[in-house]
Amino acid sequence: VMLGEEGGQDLVAFDLQRTRPRSTESDGSHVIASSQLAPPPKSIAPSVSSPHSGSDAEVIVRQDHSRVRAVRLSAEDWEEAEMETESTGGNPAVRWCALLPLDEEVYIAQLWRRAMLLNGEFQRRLQEAVQDRFGARFAVLPAPVKGKARMRDKVTSYAADTPGDKSGLPLTANILDPIRCTVVCRGAKEILEHVTWLIEHGEELGLPVVRVKNKFAMENSDEYDGYRDMMLCVLFTGSSGLRIVCEVQIHDLRLHELKLQMHKLYKVKRATAAACI
Repeated sequence: VMLGEEGGQDLVAFDLQRTRPRSTESDGSHVIASSQLAPPPKSIAPSVSSPHSGSDAEVIVRQDHSRVRAVRLSAEDWEEAEMETESTGGNPAVRWCALLPLDEEVYIAQLWRRAMLLNGEFQRRLQEAVQDRFGARFAVLPAPVKGKARMRDKVTSYAADTPGDKSGLPLTANILDPIRCTVVCRGAKEILEHVTWLIEHGEELGLPVVRVKNKFAMENSDEYDGYRDMMLCVLFTGSSGLRIVCEVQIHDLRLHELKLQMHKLYKVKRATAAACI
């Protein structure tokens, strides 16, 4: 239905190249260069560079990036990881399976704590920005901070997808939606209007967009349960100077109402344990 309405085809063909430089990830999402973003305050700058620190021109797609540091991995952490690998006879897959839950628990706690500290301020800033620009046209719906049980579930899923691969450690850093908010629009034209506005003005709003996933452009076989929306990751800096990558979901009203009916089933299908439901 949405494809046939005004803006429907443009929504499917939405291309970030017209707004800011970007690259494409394996899942079809686009990540945006972060060269214009200011570095974090010196008081919270990293004393040790993590393996994912990145350069000024690189994109931000992890919570342990040097400009974010919502997850913090020290040189000592890596040294201990190497020692654990050696203690298992040099087989990283053995260590991965046996020690992963203990390893990641520290980073889950770090990310959850940062999210709890910044969630209220993020929700207020986005709400105010949308209302100042669009008035009451769009509904802005805050979501609770992602719980630790759900974070553990996602980490377990990441580990199953990349067994023995240490390049992505800590896996918790891949969780880009610890803080979430939904913006509900009416049709494809309004979705395009909101997405374009946030991408083009995110820097001045203090909500620079660093990643976009357009599920309207995905093949049916690639989208879990067939649900469609636009997911924008933004780099939020609180008044304290602390940072975190958050997610803004842009929904169509009709699909959003359907999602509310489907959500319990979705939680059951994705869960790897009863505690995650």
